[in-house]
Amino acid sequence: MKKAILTLFIAFASASLFAQIPCSKLFISEYIEGTNNNKAIEIYNPTQQTINLTGYKIYVSYNGGVSTQTTDLTGSINPGGTFLLVHYQAVSALLSLANQVYTSSAWFNGDDAIALINTNTADTLDIIGKIGQMPANGGWVVADTSSTKDHSLIRKPDVHSGQKNWTIGQNEWISYPVNTFTYAGSHTMDPCPIITSPIISFVKAKQYVSEIDGSVDVKLKILNPAVTSTSVTMTVLPGGTATEGADYLFPNPVIVTFPAGSTDTQTVSIPIINDTEVEQLEFFVLQISNPTNNALIDLATDSIFIIDDDVAVDPPSVFFLNATQNCPEEIATCTVQLEIFGPNANPTSVNVNLLLAQTTATAGVDFTFTNTTVTFPASSNSSETIDVGIIDDQIYEGNKNIALILANPTNNATIGTNNKTILTIIDNEPNSVFPVTEGEFTLIPNPVKNYTVIAAPVYLDHINVYNTLGQLVQSVHQLNSTSYYADFSDLYSGTYLIEVTTVDHQILRHRMVKL
Repeated sequence: MKKAILTLFIAFASASLFAQIPCSKLFISEYIEGTNNNKAIEIYNPTQQTINLTGYKIYVSYNGGVSTQTTDLTGSINPGGTFLLVHYQAVSALLSLANQVYTSSAWFNGDDAIALINTNTADTLDIIGKIGQMPANGGWVVADTSSTKDHSLIRKPDVHSGQKNWTIGQNEWISYPVNTFTYAGSHTMDPCPIITSPIISFVKAKQYVSEIDGSVDVKLKILNPAVTSTSVTMTVLPGGTATEGADYLFPNPVIVTFPAGSTDTQTVSIPIINDTEVEQLEFFVLQISNPTNNALIDLATDSIFIIDDDVAVDPPSVFFLNATQNCPEEIATCTVQLEIFGPNANPTSVNVNLLLAQTTATAGVDFTFTNTTVTFPASSNSSETIDVGIIDDQIYEGNKNIALILANPTNNATIGTNNKTILTIIDNEPNSVFPVTEGEFTLIPNPVKNYTVIAAPVYLDHINVYNTLGQLVQSVHQLNSTSYYADFSDLYSGTYLIEVTTVDHQILRHRMVKL
């Protein structure tokens, strides 16, 4: 795989904290999972503008994230129009309606998760299912008691935007029997609700400024201005490589105010310091939050890249946009963004390896990720993104970290300052009764088929095994040994908590996956 793309990256994560604005973005309007290769995904444009599909992708997470695949969409969608992506071996009745044909041999089944991605803004627009998870009974449950397996699903008319939470999204579909193609190629949606609240956004998602320019103008716009003035707070997100006071000046935070009833664009001029140091490309990320007058926020971040004017950056430099980011356990995915600078100095594409480094989280238990190669096309300065699946388990464990690194860039490219990013999985079971202390003892192997060795640096007294409901399912006592050859062949497949009590009454815990 060149890359996997999905929805949550820290520079854009703040946008997910605000209400989804209806009729402002594309969403999936129809899903067809028929017999053989009768597969199709329909996209609907609820906006009043024609949307060019360059940068839009359909992402498929196969079998709980064991493998992934993306399809670049081409063409455009008119206002109120649809775009149908159909497998090339579908029956003629379906294939004749296609706006684009999926040309690979195999595509999705009912147990795969599907997402619509806009890589231009690093935004996940819509998800069917749960990325990185496998549903029971071969399909994702739909609220009308059907599922994504062997059904055609039509988005309900009162849905005006995509939904990234399947717990909510499963209620938004009407299901039809397998091989129902009657509704493909068009979609009926209720009139868009009238939004009276102000809507505030950055004018741009990314800007470049040279040191010699002296300043950069950051612009904010507003729709539906209120009868009283509306303000929003602008701050700098952590993780940038530019330093406030050395590379730019920003009195964090800044309050930006839109006058009462005015739609005038507001501009914040940020001084850029022209030093004499030879530097690589540096950046900082601005975020807007805390609007007044119940305003909504649309585009919530603007990344400012500072181009050094002392020397040309040659060869290209590849780096993570953020050195750290938080990944709430319930969101299913974290999207990491990579940047390249100096592409014009390199006439051919640049590949870089994205690798899993040291981690306190457990692969296959807390997250899904496979080492991959990310490709920046020749002469491109576009961002590239990679998805890390986050598994929402029911174990009380505390936060976990995942470290990713960049290595082995091709065509004389270099690794920039942000060569490593730390993803922190935020545990969503705050009333923890089972804190996990995995580093204190080991399970070899883990995941476990039938047998494993439990080993510790101290003498063990007894071992308890709990399921995800906190129920004791197995126990052994009076070990008086530093290791134990455990037989878990009677356990069902799933995730368990292994609790070890040492002879000096210390309690240690580790998670185990039973195959």
